[in-house]
Amino acid sequence: MKILLVGEYSGFHNSLKKGLTNLGHEVTIIAHGDGFKNYPVDINLGIKYFKKNRLLNFIKNGFYTFFKIDLSMLELRNQFKKTVPLLEKYDAIQFINSIAFLGTPKTEKVLFNSITAYNKNIYLHGGSMETPWVDYMLNKHISFSSLTPYIKDKSLKKEFQYALKYLETNHVNHFNYLLNHIKGIIPSDIDYEIVYKGTPKALNMIPTPIDLSKLKFTALDLSNKINIFCGINTTNQLAKGIPYFLDALDIIKQKYPSKVTVKITRNLPYNEYMKVYNESHILLDQCLSYDQGYNGREAMAKGKVVVSGANEDFKNYYNLTEATMPLVEARPNVDYLVNKLSELIENPDKMLAISKRARKFIEQHHECTEVAKKYLKAWSLD
Repeated sequence: MKILLVGEYSGFHNSLKKGLTNLGHEVTIIAHGDGFKNYPVDINLGIKYFKKNRLLNFIKNGFYTFFKIDLSMLELRNQFKKTVPLLEKYDAIQFINSIAFLGTPKTEKVLFNSITAYNKNIYLHGGSMETPWVDYMLNKHISFSSLTPYIKDKSLKKEFQYALKYLETNHVNHFNYLLNHIKGIIPSDIDYEIVYKGTPKALNMIPTPIDLSKLKFTALDLSNKINIFCGINTTNQLAKGIPYFLDALDIIKQKYPSKVTVKITRNLPYNEYMKVYNESHILLDQCLSYDQGYNGREAMAKGKVVVSGANEDFKNYYNLTEATMPLVEARPNVDYLVNKLSELIENPDKMLAISKRARKFIEQHHECTEVAKKYLKAWSLD
């Protein structure tokens, strides 16, 4: 089968591609290209000229300020036209998001129509920022979410504009247009499953694929100090609840000065980040979610003790008990986080047990080839 995966933000589609190719399928990823993480793609439509040329970028910004027209979209459309002959006759296509190329809704619609003109078995991945998700979290959700900081403090509107834009008329109309032209939305974790469950065209949740061939399990060496790592991307630190982690770590450092080493980084280059990451025993992922982020799941695969979202919906879905939990549930409560971290520090055997369960859990539920089989079934290709 020929499968086209549109868009790549986190490594999700690369892992799914690995699983599909393991099963003998031909897979192509076409994406905007993430200059920071630089995930491999087969067809890269990244904006180049406006990023590399300061004068062009200055002109583009000025043009947008006065006319609200993004000139870089012309470059994106021009690059896309050259690829159209490569995008015909696929058995299934999945878009990572309604804004798969990080473009304006107008441009995204043009690209979507060009792809779907030759292909009809179209699906949308439901595991990233999207119009229904933002609307649900702002108006219907009764617990915490990554939008909680904004809900509590509307002065943070600028910091959350990346999410709030999905409720603008042009984005809402674009999402509804896609919804009318796809066969289904496939949630990939609990935070999105609770939103899409029971809505039109929502299919069953399929857990995020992880390429375990790249992630070696390493038994924790706790003979010296316990290394706790919090790697911060400042652009989304509020949405991930990082301030709760930082406050808890301040207390932990004072409480266990001879037992722990706390490493906090901000916007590190990938290679430097991975060095600190690999040396850690405990990784703080996110605490305003019901499930883990992609980085958290990869850390679990490597045997780290991950502190991240894992609420009752998550536990019920995977039929988990306290004795089988593969990670430490995070909550937006500093005292709670301090208590949980203290339990780990004072009970190294508990850390070792969680580490082993973490790897087993990812193998059981997220291994990319087994996950790929579920996608083939959802796409009616099995």
